[in-house]
Amino acid sequence: MRIIKKITLVLTCILSIGFANAAKIAIVIDDIGNNLSDNQLLTLDENLTYAILPHTPYSFIFSKKAAELQRDILIHLPMQATTQNILLGPGALTQGMSKRQYQKTLIAAIEDIPYAIGINNHMGSLLTRLDKPMRWTMELLQQHNMFFLDSKTTVYSKVESIADQYGVNALHRNIFLDNVKKPNVMDIQFKRLINIAQEYGSAIAIAHPYPETYEFLRDNLPLLSSMGIELVPLSQLLPSSKMFNDRIIDNVADDFVKTTATKNNNDSE
Repeated sequence: MRIIKKITLVLTCILSIGFANAAKIAIVIDDIGNNLSDNQLLTLDENLTYAILPHTPYSFIFSKKAAELQRDILIHLPMQATTQNILLGPGALTQGMSKRQYQKTLIAAIEDIPYAIGINNHMGSLLTRLDKPMRWTMELLQQHNMFFLDSKTTVYSKVESIADQYGVNALHRNIFLDNVKKPNVMDIQFKRLINIAQEYGSAIAIAHPYPETYEFLRDNLPLLSSMGIELVPLSQLLPSSKMFNDRIIDNVADDFVKTTATKNNNDSE
């Protein structure tokens, strides 16, 4: 009976491995917090991840709602760009700050959105390529056990390399879904996302709280399961999450092998 239970457990784990290795996508909705209409994206009964701008009119309300829905929440942290910095909004991190000013501003954002488990950069085409600000960022993220999703607003970003030095988990987006708010263009980007996930096992898209995006996701997300694609919270794509699951499966498999060998030895005696 004990052997049967072990076999059942291992078979369950094998099935879980197969499901875990199915192509996964995460979709992050940026720029949440400025408008009451952003709530429309929170009404979708899907595993979307929400990146919320700190110190905005609805930042706390929407982060609380997303937490109640058990969705992943990021701080969509304004970071200095090479141009258009008038669009940064409140709580922006800039090149001219001292370390104390910088980290105080980052802590204020964390306090404003206490449900967040990570951050991603709002703009940041300048700041993410600079060593010092990225080191100050990773130092705090390490202390708060948070991760960084690089929006990849510059090909020169140092986010992932510096995060690695501090032992901070980091991911990067693969596509922007709705830079062009036309259904046919979003469809092309959506297919690109799926192709990347099928080739590499996972992929990450960033989208925005536009009415056109809401309609597109409402119509297309329910089709994913028929394509063998799983929409997951962003945190499920973190490297440490996979390593943890692999360790559990390895331990169960090892235990099964040891038990079977012992049983076979006992039977031969």
